[in-house]
Amino acid sequence: MVGKREVKGVRLLEKLGAAVAPTDNPNTYLVGSEKNPEKTYRVVWDGKRWTCSCKDYEKRKGTCKHVWAIRYYLVLKRLSQGLGRLENENICPYCGSNMNVVRRGWRYNRERPVQVYLCKSCKKYFSEQTAFLKMKTQAKAVVAALDLYFKGLSLRKTAEHLKEFYGVEVSHTTILKWIRKYSQLIGHYTKNLLELDKHGERFAADETIVKVKGRDMRLWTMLDEEKKLVLAYHISRERTAEEAEKLLLEGLKKSEEPIIELVTDGCKAYEKALEKIAKNGCEKKIVHIQGPLIGPVTNNKMERWNGKLKTE
Repeated sequence: MVGKREVKGVRLLEKLGAAVAPTDNPNTYLVGSEKNPEKTYRVVWDGKRWTCSCKDYEKRKGTCKHVWAIRYYLVLKRLSQGLGRLENENICPYCGSNMNVVRRGWRYNRERPVQVYLCKSCKKYFSEQTAFLKMKTQAKAVVAALDLYFKGLSLRKTAEHLKEFYGVEVSHTTILKWIRKYSQLIGHYTKNLLELDKHGERFAADETIVKVKGRDMRLWTMLDEEKKLVLAYHISRERTAEEAEKLLLEGLKKSEEPIIELVTDGCKAYEKALEKIAKNGCEKKIVHIQGPLIGPVTNNKMERWNGKLKTE
């Protein structure tokens, strides 16, 4: 369950941006006040937990919105350090400067020599970005693997592509570990942002058979086609209009749009469910599209979701 302070922290980070900044102490950050631009709060890591100088933290001794803002700030910083320097590797990771960075020799690891740089602005040394944090593989290869997988390539085909075009030989299980690792890294952040964002106007719904304790069950799922986000799901024994209605009612709650396009396959259960929803006085106008296998509007995204779910 996402707390109010956590959501406020994300909003605060989005609103303030550069007003959330580190200090000379790597364990101390300053967070600007949302109401008073001249006021800041000190968020400090004391070795066990984050503390804040705001009244809310002093009263509750619990995580306030300023602490949440810093936690998400650090997630984004870690991602930017792993991804932002792929094309321009001689950017200082400490101060962000690329104007006063000079080469200062090499260091050697098991794979190859790595260029060492000196930033004259902050007087700190750093190495070229060859991988993500604690990752031995080149960052470009990791990004390519994630991109290919989420575009539909299988794990084994992705491994073959890395070997052929990047000279990186890894197993398909290693790629799966990458996907799980970086999905978890940003998953919590993006999940909480969903509450701050509106959903699209086109949804997709479908059901598929899954094994639950050796028995065949129906998994009903509803997606936001534009953002590829799961809006609702549940499991049932039967494929009936009542089960379809449960799915649609739960998913429709997530949208504030007055008109919704709903793409499904030819299952009659959706038609009956929509008829019942309309009779009960649904405020939204639902345009039902039964997507063919080939055409401008299909249910292929939903089918692909089900296929990928079964392979995990």
